[in-house]
Amino acid sequence: MSIDLSVVTPCYNKADHLINHFISLGSQTFPHDRFESIIIDDGSTDHLMPVVREARKIFDFKIRVFYLDRPGYTPAPLAWNFGIKRAS
Repeated sequence: MSIDLSVVTPCYNKADHLINHFISLGSQTFPHDRFESIIIDDGSTDHLMPVVREARKIFDFKIRVFYLDRPGYTPAPLAWNFGIKRAS
């Protein structure tokens, strides 16, 4: 099946919040093979990637991570647009 829905989430040092994001997506009744979670890492210095790696082991939906290579903080709309362009 193809991806029908992409959930784009900009993240900057929000690894602790990302756990709830994955739990929420994992509890959806929409077929898990038809949506993806796209995480836009805006230079996080927390434990974002270990959270993503663990989520990939637990959940059966597609999780993709992209890095925004920009100096300093990026406004969320810019990060969302970056993620939308990479959506399946």
